[in-house]
Amino acid sequence: MPSAAFRALLLVTNDPGAAEVLKRPFQRDFKVEIAECTQLVDAPEMVTSIRPDVVVLDLAMLAPARRSLASYASELNLSSHSLLIAISEDEAEAAAAFDLHFFDYMVKPLRTERLIQSFARAAQWIATEHAAEAGLRLTALLNSVPRVRYLDRIVVKNKGRAVFVSADVVQYLQAEGNYVRIIAQGQAYLLRGTISDFDRKLDPVNFVRVHRSSIINLREVREMKNGAEDGGYVLTMSDGEQLKVGRAFRSRLTELVENDHIADVSQ
Repeated sequence: MPSAAFRALLLVTNDPGAAEVLKRPFQRDFKVEIAECTQLVDAPEMVTSIRPDVVVLDLAMLAPARRSLASYASELNLSSHSLLIAISEDEAEAAAAFDLHFFDYMVKPLRTERLIQSFARAAQWIATEHAAEAGLRLTALLNSVPRVRYLDRIVVKNKGRAVFVSADVVQYLQAEGNYVRIIAQGQAYLLRGTISDFDRKLDPVNFVRVHRSSIINLREVREMKNGAEDGGYVLTMSDGEQLKVGRAFRSRLTELVENDHIADVSQ
């Protein structure tokens, strides 16, 4: 039976025959910890101690102890991930048990086939719950990670005026001392800063550093060919400008070409 989702099972019964039958589906599964409790008063403490995935409660124990089904189910204080299964001499309390959200209700004499069916459904439910919980934890973790926000526009200030340049129209950037020259739609803008700053701030999906002094917009590349003396690449941009690809940056560009991010027209 699919008991992989089980970690621990607690049997609350003083009926030795029922306990023996309840353990049969797990006889060959040594991963499941099975605990037995023959006194109602001890069960809540055992629940706290072993934190069972499934608790099987023998309802025949309630009347002699003058306990009601509702009050004792509450006394067990099960976690929201634990399942409660009832076994009983008859079906008299079946409706009440299901109203209290018992997972299953079985009438003695217990049959191994019926137990396997019940425990298999319980295992499937537990596995689904664990997967859902793991998914929620992963979602929460991802939501807690600060989102990287890349520049969607560049502000160029000059003599009391500000020009807003959309990142989408930037063709390439080149370092010039303590400044960076930005080429966008044929216009050149000079901005104080470093090429490394822009390498971190521009979206790497579209912008790739190809040299220690230049960054390109992949969508603005018109041609890539072997042309440098050391066998490196030369890129022709949309405005006709030719830019060399530095040795340290070739592998990244080659990877993009091989994955069809830009067309290789060097043939």
